Amino acid sequence: MKQEHQVDSGRIRWGRVARGVLLLVLLSGAVGCEDDDDRYPEPPAGQGLLIVDNATSDRLRVYLDGQLEPVTVRRNRWQDYPLDPGVYRLVLNDDDDLGRSYRDDIDILAGRRTILFVDGPDLYSRRYRVSLRFDD
Repeated sequence: MKQEHQVDSGRIRWGRVARGVLLLVLLSGAVGCEDDDDRYPEPPAGQGLLIVDNATSDRLRVYLDGQLEPVTVRRNRWQDYPLDPGVYRLVLNDDDDLGRSYRDDIDILAGRRTILFVDGPDLYSRRYRVSLRFDD
């Protein structure tokens, strides 16, 4: 005698739906927006904005043209500095006096953000790794 098995089509359908939803959730995490600069403020009218995004475990002191800025950049935070357009000499120094630093000339463009992403130094280096880009 042959036995017939009944399949609950409702359970199979919901199982497929659940797998599809799970797949969409996982894929939505992998597809991100490359430009997440909406968290940064807009530059003031007629000025540019320097943003120091500190991804290190150090508190950073910021010097512009030799002058210490009054606000340091806390660990794993960012700080913005409204500036007149022009070229500035930038020095970043750790606040803990560990000898870590970075120095370079940077351009501040009117109506744009100059974003410095600061990462920790390599194992045998005391120089911060910094990437710079401009954003509207």
